[in-house]
Amino acid sequence: MSFFRKFFELQIAMLQHNAGLTDSHPYASGPINWPFLLSGISFWTGKNEDREQVYLIGNVVGWWICVMAISVFVGVLGADQLAKRRGLTPIPIREFFVSPRSRSPVLELISL
Repeated sequence: MSFFRKFFELQIAMLQHNAGLTDSHPYASGPINWPFLLSGISFWTGKNEDREQVYLIGNVVGWWICVMAISVFVGVLGADQLAKRRGLTPIPIREFFVSPRSRSPVLELISL
């Protein structure tokens, strides 16, 4: 079985299993809580006599830095595409990246 076929088979199995879950529990978190990291993930490990609780919390700083970085990237990409449709070149193509003299842009950069 190929990787992608197995991957999609597992995704379908997880979706079907999660669709059948109806009971709630005190550690459940809804999608609105995820960006703000209002609740962590709590689960138990080990056998009955020596059970230990594991509680995971997210990294708030890392989460919001990634959200801002992705937002800036999408904004710059969108502005560039909009400018190209209007016939502008806000991010100019440098001539030394596409020089006919060199076989590789890396060699051209090294010779500067």
